[in-house]
Amino acid sequence: MHPEPDFETQAKIRFDTLEKQIEGLREDLKELKNEMADFKWQMQTLFLESQEETIWRKMLEIENSVDSYYDLLKPLGTSKATLEKRKASALNLAETILSSGVVANVTNARLHMLGEDVGAGGRERVRGLLEIWKQQALREADLGWSGARLLEIYSLLEAKFTRALLIQVKCARLLMEAHQTKHLDDPAHRSAADYFADKFYLMLKEEVFAFRDIIESLAINLLPLPDQPLACSGSLYRG
Repeated sequence: MHPEPDFETQAKIRFDTLEKQIEGLREDLKELKNEMADFKWQMQTLFLESQEETIWRKMLEIENSVDSYYDLLKPLGTSKATLEKRKASALNLAETILSSGVVANVTNARLHMLGEDVGAGGRERVRGLLEIWKQQALREADLGWSGARLLEIYSLLEAKFTRALLIQVKCARLLMEAHQTKHLDDPAHRSAADYFADKFYLMLKEEVFAFRDIIESLAINLLPLPDQPLACSGSLYRG
């Protein structure tokens, strides 16, 4: 026979049991919170990947449409027609290019890369490829640091950016060819150099600078902070 525990002992046993149950609940909630955070990242990653795929599809449609004009240019170089006929064909093709959607393609390619503010007061944002890539890269940063991670991410972003830029350059080059053809026939029409300096160079500069800014931002987020105080030269404390 064991004596019945006194009230204080029984209360302590109940509180200890309750504390264990609460601690278990805390662990369950912590695990659930981590699972929800991981689920949120997975959903955001899938969403960004879907957005990127949609934009790439539009970029490739731009490239396909402009390639058709390059196909029309090839016969001009191999034609055996008279100079006058080839000149007339070139002028006609130049006019077709300048009045087609190629001009809009250059601007649309910029939109697809940089995004744009829309809505009243610019409070809504249409994200471009650079913003999506940045968010994807920051997600990679959350997975932990490795010595080669920054180089791997930069190489991937550089390849993507170069590919997107080449599509836009193909459109711009086609416009430059058309402008130069018209200029040779009529000096009052802007030349290829004029178009590049007045229009495309400014756009190109903006895109390259935006890419540079993203890489700098990623470097700040991906490079590990020093775990030791920076050594200071004694000369800094003199005088």
